[in-house]
Amino acid sequence: MRHTRTGVVTALIAAALASCSTITVSTDYDRKANFASYSTFELRSDESMKNRLMRERIEVALVRELQGKGLTRAAGRADLWVSAHVRMSNEKQIDTTRFGYGWGRWGYWGGGTAVTTVRKVPVGTLVVDLVDAGRKELVWQGVASDAIDPGASAAERDKAVAAMIAKMFKDYPPAAR
Repeated sequence: MRHTRTGVVTALIAAALASCSTITVSTDYDRKANFASYSTFELRSDESMKNRLMRERIEVALVRELQGKGLTRAAGRADLWVSAHVRMSNEKQIDTTRFGYGWGRWGYWGGGTAVTTVRKVPVGTLVVDLVDAGRKELVWQGVASDAIDPGASAAERDKAVAAMIAKMFKDYPPAAR
């Protein structure tokens, strides 16, 4: 019985950790745009995205998400043009670990040591623009950033991109004002 409880607790903790995400998302939109009038979209290729595999991964996730929001993919005469841009950067991560004693019960200061490590963490930022095709004006923009695991498998990258885009479009279309 004890092993069963330990297994359940371990599984719950693992599930909780797996659901944690470092994805940060922000969106902005034109308050005058009538999002109810948009029913079709067309993907516009961004030549700045040199990695074909990542471009295709993003496109598949975008199509799935937009179709899930009720939009239909159309070539030529779409209401919205969808363009995705990727930016890569490195951010510094500083970690300090302390070992030893501090102020004690009797007011003494004990010895100790601290180790600080600085490392660069690769971060990918995905920007998705929705442009009103008729007016040729930006009506919605989503920006999502996440740390990149260089050792991730193709399946893990598919999942990470899908999660990033799903989080970005969580509140799409914006509520009418």
